[in-house]
Amino acid sequence: MSDTTFFEQKKARSILVDSESKVISSICGSKAGHYWKPESVFYEYAGRGNNWAYGYYDLKGSKRHQKSIQKTPSTAKSTRRSVTAPLITELKPSILSTTMDAIRREAEAADFFSGVVMTHSIAGGTGSGLGSHLVEDIKDQYPHHPLLSVSIAPFQGGGETPLQSYNSLLTLTWLQQYTDGIILFQNGQLMKSLSSIFAKTNPSNVDAKGQYRLSLSEVNLYIANAMAGLFLPTAPADSTKNGSFNLMDLITCVCPVHNLKFMELNTFPFVTNVKKKPPKSLMTWRDVTNGLLSTTCRYTRESIARTVTARVIVRGASDDFSPSSMMTQIQKGHSIVRWNDRPLQVQAKYEAGAYLHWYHQHGLEEDTLVSSFETMRRIMDDYETFTLET
Repeated sequence: MSDTTFFEQKKARSILVDSESKVISSICGSKAGHYWKPESVFYEYAGRGNNWAYGYYDLKGSKRHQKSIQKTPSTAKSTRRSVTAPLITELKPSILSTTMDAIRREAEAADFFSGVVMTHSIAGGTGSGLGSHLVEDIKDQYPHHPLLSVSIAPFQGGGETPLQSYNSLLTLTWLQQYTDGIILFQNGQLMKSLSSIFAKTNPSNVDAKGQYRLSLSEVNLYIANAMAGLFLPTAPADSTKNGSFNLMDLITCVCPVHNLKFMELNTFPFVTNVKKKPPKSLMTWRDVTNGLLSTTCRYTRESIARTVTARVIVRGASDDFSPSSMMTQIQKGHSIVRWNDRPLQVQAKYEAGAYLHWYHQHGLEEDTLVSSFETMRRIMDDYETFTLET
């Protein structure tokens, strides 16, 4: 949050971007809408067809926003990785360029520009394709500032769109290349772990099979709580340090190996009703630690747990707090992030040629997909090699 002038209302130092207006309009029309600066809100009306290639290459948006002036390819302004068309139309500035201008304004207005955090989905066309192009341009424009992606991965199986596996593959490849750290929330894993926890704490909302009826809004609220727990200031145990969030410090601590930059973020306790003031907690720090470990997504049944690195952010009374005992619990109970079979599923689709024409028609070349598979395989191999050596 920032105050640019004396007595001015606080505004979020944030930029909202979407290729459709529905979500952004609901945010700006809510009770908290006054926190957003109108000049930092950008949307279109056409969407990106749940297609990474459409989101990445088609930067000019809907034809409903085109001007009537036409140019030949020889005089048309080209964009990186774009496909030559026989006839194009001059358009208003792209959503990519207007977003980059807004980032530049925020960076120049800040007393200290510490980096960029981008929150997006990797399933649809906008969050995946446009998001990939944004991280590429942000890192190109600000190569010495940390760039963190907070990515929401889709449900596996039926999923949200038949193209989500390709979209996820391509987006994760771009994030691996251009970001410094990736916090990955997986919808399916979150639903599973949170349903198990809430079934015990709120049995009145459990179905006949003993499953808690968890809504997507509760999952989103959990993600928001987890992010707030990470980014909001804390009182440091070390009096020589300040409690403000430092993006570079997080990345150097949690992602010490450049190729191993995927992170998982968990929080506990989790209050679903944010309007009601929570009662004074009777839990001990040991209870909190056990609860935190219970929210961690489990990818293996192995009893021996390993992880590259971990950071714990604690909020609450410090009278009986023991950092060493908490870290001992976490070291004993944390599970290594094991890669799921998402790359294998998308490999089968690719070998069958499924849906590829939807990407080729928007300019995606075959080599880009092939290199994306190679990147994901290399990441998996790097994690496996690292865990075997430690």
